[in-house]
Amino acid sequence: MRVITHTVKDPEGVHALTAGGLIKIANEYSCTVTAQGRGGSVDLKNPFAVMTLGIKCGEVITITCDGDDEAEAEAALQRYMQVNL
Repeated sequence: MRVITHTVKDPEGVHALTAGGLIKIANEYSCTVTAQGRGGSVDLKNPFAVMTLGIKCGEVITITCDGDDEAEAEAALQRYMQVNL
């Protein structure tokens, strides 16, 4: 299991465009990918779930990858968040 913890720097927080990018990347891998924030936890492969977390600028999003290709998923998601969130 791999865990990524990231403080959101985007002034808009996790919005539709950035959530869509996370979801797209998560769906490229077979491992289970979950996102946690603001007390909730969702399946990151679900197209609308991550938006329900309502993560704002300055808050932490934690992503957990668990399965066969978890290392690859972790690396791709971490790169995306560093550039876009």
